Amino acid sequence: MIRAPTAPFCDPPPERLQDREPDRARTIPERELTALLEGYGWRPLFVSGDEPGVVHEALAAALDESLDAIADVQHSARTEARHCDRSGR
Repeated sequence: MIRAPTAPFCDPPPERLQDREPDRARTIPERELTALLEGYGWRPLFVSGDEPGVVHEALAAALDESLDAIADVQHSARTEARHCDRSGR
């Protein structure tokens, strides 16, 4: 049985919004985080810095690299699919 809420929904108090612990990804050294993500089958790209202009350019380059890699995977999948007959061979 579904019960109706007894009180109207409200935002949590501000003190509950604060991070009590840093994100796990922030506590792992970059080399270990890279190994972990690669172990899951990902190819991580990291961008860091203090200068907004430099970081913006680095983010744009990382995004371009990511989109190029995605396009390569899509192209390969579509090319291989054309070579298969209807039975999947």
